[in-house]
Formats: sequence, C-alpha cells, structure tokens
Amino acid sequence: MALNHECAGADRKKPNVPEILECPQCGEEIEMWTDETEKKCGNCPYVEKRE
Repeated sequence: MALNHECAGADRKKPNVPEILECPQCGEEIEMWTDETEKKCGNCPYVEKRE
C-alpha cells in the first residue's frame, strides 16, 4: 500500500510577494515579503511586525 506523503506546507497556495509599507516614524518605504513576520526600517529603529 502506497502512502501519499507531502512536505508540510505543500498545500500553500498563496505566493510569496513583496509589500511596500510606509514607516510610521520616518516615512521611509519598507519592503516586507508576505512570508516575513517582522522587518526593520532601514532608516530608523522602527520594526514593522505582523502576526
């Protein structure tokens, strides 16, 4: 009997794409990919976080 094994996460259909956000502290653009949970602004200490 053959078992159908797939990698965990193989059912993900959502592509990983960049989102351009504006830093609320300095106005600099922050490029945050959809698979990232946090990204530091390159211009100031602000860290964008998502759950």
